[in-house]
Amino acid sequence: MPCFLDFGDVSTRGDLTDENINGLRDIALACPELPLILSHIMGGLGVRKAVVMLIRRVSNLYMDITGILEYWREAARDVGPDRVLFATGAPFTDPGILISNVQYARTLDEKTKADICGGNLRRMLENVR
Repeated sequence: MPCFLDFGDVSTRGDLTDENINGLRDIALACPELPLILSHIMGGLGVRKAVVMLIRRVSNLYMDITGILEYWREAARDVGPDRVLFATGAPFTDPGILISNVQYARTLDEKTKADICGGNLRRMLENVR
């Protein structure tokens, strides 16, 4: 069963630290069959580079787009759209902006949008043993 790890508070700010990233690596490598979905993983002006590198290198780490208004598309490009899941942060934040962010993303085709908006999670749940 996927495990969701949220590094934010009730706003759209994340507070993921370097220590968290090191701990994520340790957990992900110790439990390679456990899908870990990371929420509120931004830092500074975008998605923390260390997180993107870690997701790229560790196959059971995924990210959702909670609170990431601008930079999730670049992260999806860097780690692959199959490692990105849609999420809004509702009820604490208005889901409208994230819905439209995916809907109007010019760099994504319709299949990729559908995968991010549910297909990736659906496939992950189908593989639960």
